[in-house]
Formats: sequence, C-alpha cells, structure tokens
Amino acid sequence: MRLTIGIALALGWTFNAFGQDKAPVEQDIDRAIDQLYSERASESDMGRHELSEIGRRAIPRLLQELNGKAGRSPNARIRRQICEVLGRIRDNSPVVVDALIDRLNDTEEFGLTVAAAAAGALAQIADDRAVPALLRALDSKQAETDKWLKYYCIHALGILRAREGTEALIKALDDKSAAEVGHRERIHLISAAAADSLGRLRAKEAADKLGALLSSAEQNPYTQQTVGVHAARALERILGESKGPLEGDAATVNASLEQWRAWWNSKEAERKTAEAKARIAEIAAAVEKYKADQGEYPAVLAHLTAKPEGKPLKSWPEGGYYQGELKDPWGTPIHYDPRGENGAPFDVVSYGKGGRPWGGGDEEDLWNHENYRSVKIDKTRRNMKTIVEALERFKSDFGKVPDQLQDLATRPSSVDEKKWPEKGYLESVPKDGFDAPFNYTVGKTPEAPYDLKSLGADGKEGGTDIHQDIWNHEAWKAPRAEKTRPQLDEIGAAIEKFRKDHDRLPEKLEDLKTKPAYVKKWGTPYTTQDLKDAFANPLVYEPSADGKEFKLMSLGGDGKEGGEGPDADIVYQKK
Repeated sequence: MRLTIGIALALGWTFNAFGQDKAPVEQDIDRAIDQLYSERASESDMGRHELSEIGRRAIPRLLQELNGKAGRSPNARIRRQICEVLGRIRDNSPVVVDALIDRLNDTEEFGLTVAAAAAGALAQIADDRAVPALLRALDSKQAETDKWLKYYCIHALGILRAREGTEALIKALDDKSAAEVGHRERIHLISAAAADSLGRLRAKEAADKLGALLSSAEQNPYTQQTVGVHAARALERILGESKGPLEGDAATVNASLEQWRAWWNSKEAERKTAEAKARIAEIAAAVEKYKADQGEYPAVLAHLTAKPEGKPLKSWPEGGYYQGELKDPWGTPIHYDPRGENGAPFDVVSYGKGGRPWGGGDEEDLWNHENYRSVKIDKTRRNMKTIVEALERFKSDFGKVPDQLQDLATRPSSVDEKKWPEKGYLESVPKDGFDAPFNYTVGKTPEAPYDLKSLGADGKEGGTDIHQDIWNHEAWKAPRAEKTRPQLDEIGAAIEKFRKDHDRLPEKLEDLKTKPAYVKKWGTPYTTQDLKDAFANPLVYEPSADGKEFKLMSLGGDGKEGGEGPDADIVYQKK
C-alpha cells in the first residue's frame, strides 16, 4: 500500500526523486501494521515498536488506520496503540494533532481509554494548538471517572506551560484519587500530577494550596515520593528558592521538606494573623457603635449579632451591629471582656494559633489595643515585689529562704511552728501578670541568694518587649554575657571556615548546621553551638551585600541594640 501524494505533501514530507527507499519502508510499514493487529501480545508489541522506529514516514498509514480508512475497523486496542505510537514519534503536524484531538472524545476502553492515550500522546508532542481541547477534556464529566484521561490532560498542560489551565490545575489539587487500571497498583496520584504541572507553570496563585499540601504523607507510587515532596518541588520552581535537596536519600529529602513546612507554617500564620487583626478591629468598631447607640457596652459579643432578649434597647439596626464571624481564623471563639481592667474600656482578644492565653510567635495574643502590655508588666512587677517581701520576712525569721514558694503560704515541716505567723507570709502565691507561676530557684546565680523571675508573655526563656524575662535582680546578666563571648568566637570562626570552603558567606546561621541547597560538597556541620546567645535570644547575623564582610553579635541582656554593662551589645571580632 502506497502513500497518497496529498497526505505526504500535507505533512511536509518528500521522497527521493527515484523512490529508491520507498518500497522497503512501505513493506516494513505493512508488516508492522499487520503485527499491530495481531491478537498475540508479543507480536503486537513488536509492530508497535517497529512503527515507532520508522517514525514520521509511518504517520500517513497510522492516520488511515486510526480513522478506519484503510479497509479495516480498528478496535479500541488498536486505536489506543496507534495514539501511543503517534506520541512516541512526536510529529506536531496539524493533521496529527487534529487526529489526536478528535480522539479525546473516544471513551472506548482497552486497559486505558483511547481518549487517555490521545491525551498522553499530545503531552509527548507538546503542541500549543492542543491546549483548548485538553482543557475541555479536563473539565468534562468523562475526566471525573477516567482518571488516566485526567492525569494525561494535567500532565500535558504542565508540559505545554499552559497558563490558561492554572485554575483547572489548582482545582485538581483537591483530587485525592489515582490513575489506575483495574486492580493494578496505583500509578499516578492526581494531586501530585497537578502540583508538578503548577510548578512548571510557575503559578504563584497556587502557592497557598500547595503550601497546605506540604504535610500530605500520601505516597505517589510512580515517584515513590509523598504528595508533600511534589508540592515542595512545585513551590521551589514558583518561588525561585530552595530549602535543601528534594531528591536523594530519605533523610535529606525529609530535612528539606521540614524546612518547607516551617516556611508554610510561618506564611499561614502571617496570613491568619492579618485576618485576625482585621476581624478584631471590625468587632471593636461594632462594640463602640453599640455603646454609642445603647449607652453601655454589650455584655457578650453575641449581642452584636442578635438582639438581647428581655433588655429594653433604644433601637436595633437591621442585621445587628456585626454580621461576621465571632471566632478567630484558627476557629477559637474571640475573647471579650467589657470590664476595662487592661488599660482600655474593653478587650477583644484572639489567643492566636495555639488557642490559649498568651504565648509568643505564631501563638501570641492579638488585642484591640496595646495598653495591656504595660498593665501586665506592671502587675508582674507588683506581684514579684509582694513575693520578695515575703521571702525576706521568711529569711529574717528562719535565717534562710524557703525551698519553694508554696512554703510562704503553707508552713514547711522544716521550720519551727512557734515562729510561724498565724496567717503565713502569703495567703496564696500570686502569679505573674500573664497568669503563669513565677520561677524560683535558690543558690543558682552567684551574688544572689535566690532567683525569682517571670518568663514573660511567651512563657519561654529570653525574648524582648512583653516576652522579656523579668527578674528580681540583675546579677544573672554578667555571667551570661561572659558565656556569650566564646560562643560568638566559635560561630564567627565557623563562618570564616564556611567562606574558605565555599568561597562565599552563609546566607543564614542555620546554614552552618544543615547543608544549604547552594552548597555542593558537605562534610560535618561547621558548628554544634546553639544559635541563640546565653540570654536565649537569637544571634544577629548580617552578611554584607558584596559577600566580603559580616556582622555577628548578641544584643546583650536587654535584647535591644546599645545598652551598658551586661546589657551592651556583644560583637564578634575576627582574631
């Protein structure tokens, strides 16, 4: 059987003027087509392989067979195999692309549907003319049940960098199913394929949904990687930054994935914090409007949304004073206190990510005013003074301080009952302004008989502003300043060695401990030192823009720039 001149010209092919190679090629094409139709799988595979090797010269016959114009009626198996061969040949002639587009509606199945095979072939050919048809197929009802069709459409849109497919691909991230055949092992997870394609598109609008997938531990059988790793690889392309290798041994990949998760948690917290602040402001404004209309603040926030029963009101606006959510973005009810005990007429508070009062970082409380800061610090200092006075009276009576603060309220068995005051030294031990117990130790700090401290709003050692530790003395600072100096020397030397080994400065101090993506060779970590100073505050590291110099310092006992004595900045000096 011979090529028609029309098809050959349409495909842009020419033959030797004397037709010297024509007969052998046609003979091999005829034989391979016959093998393709064979019911013996091995022989059919031989035909498919032969046609793929013959390549573009076989296309006219393949198209005739695909469309049933060669004297035979190809079943689903043959049509599927022809689509697969056309994909392997990768010829993007209009007649080929159009023929495959037509087959996107061919739902007859042999293992895979013909439509899925056509979509896979279009992914291999990668011609932009196929994009509208691929989008229609992806949005079809057929794609919801034919997961291989859905997978290949997603894959093709990514290969084609089809920005117009972004919305459909983002939607596909929610699909937890897999492309599979019968009861065979699952091959491709749809969500993983969508993540890969969105990464190829550099689709910044998908960053949030990809971030939410970073914690997905479901494994994609084809790559043997979790959906979380696929999401991280997509974000790496979209954001143009790396947080460590995402291929290689499991420990290395997991370490990099943890960095991406930490990034996402921080970004998500920023977004939710901004949302919470806006919501608090709206609720506070509604409270003020209620007060202006009714002459008093609402007893509870619910009175902003529903008219209080059994209470005479001057008026009531249609829809109430507030129509929004009375929970914060983390799903915790927003706290409201109309008593005005924290430096403002009323408090509207979100307890942050943790859903518990106080905390720091992502779990820090968010208020409708800032007056509470000085109120809580003042309360901490007052209560500390009360405890110190009781400790000194105890010491005066018994010649020593108690082993624990509770001994100020309940007589310990080690002291003389006759000397014990009738009501003790304290009725109960007060807490700090953040409703947390004071820390109390004896004989730990030189030059101080005891340590009494509040860990601030975050309940953790170190911190600045409202999170800063409050002590009953200043003697604790000098020893920590001395401890910080050799720590800076060691970390500074590690930075110098990093520069010598890699001809550049580390981008951040953590790069001294964990291999960064921009470093090829890596041995042992450059330091095992804590990257916080002895005051439990992060060290300040600033590489210069030209990469030649750097600043490394501790902000001293007060956690602020400047200061005197143990509060002064401690700066690394190269030796």
